[in-house]
Amino acid sequence: MDKGTANHNWFSLSIEEFIRECKDGIEAFKETKSRVMQHSQNIKKKVQNIEDAILIKTINFENTEIMGITEFAEYFDQHREKVLAELVKDYQNIGDTYLRSIEECTFKSNTQNREEMRQYYYHWERNIFNAITKMIIRAMAANKALWRGKPLIKMIATYQHPEMSYHPTVEELKT
Repeated sequence: MDKGTANHNWFSLSIEEFIRECKDGIEAFKETKSRVMQHSQNIKKKVQNIEDAILIKTINFENTEIMGITEFAEYFDQHREKVLAELVKDYQNIGDTYLRSIEECTFKSNTQNREEMRQYYYHWERNIFNAITKMIIRAMAANKALWRGKPLIKMIATYQHPEMSYHPTVEELKT
């Protein structure tokens, strides 16, 4: 907004033009602010989705039979992979769509390299890092709680003199 840098007096013929240009500038600023706030809210929702993600699927022990090791692994892996795929899309949208749009509407460029935007990018990077940290801590706590419940994996033991064998093996359980 360069308006007001030139000298004007009440006898100038451009006072009405100056007022009109100032009002137009204020309206343009309000529109830009509105778009930035909208994109910021969208980013906030995506970050909240990351933070609230449930990586460890719960088991209803009353209605679930004890599973074999393969079934047990698939039960958790499929859920985790599905959730992580959605979170990766959300994360990519933050940078590719929202942050780029904010830079575009404020600076009319979308390089994501502007010095003026560095602090803003840092703000969202820190929020995303904190959200991922909370998601992981919650998943670790859910995993720990899961192993305190009822038996989770069906094991079969066979005895053939003089040896006892188990399926799954101890090595399979460790992986």
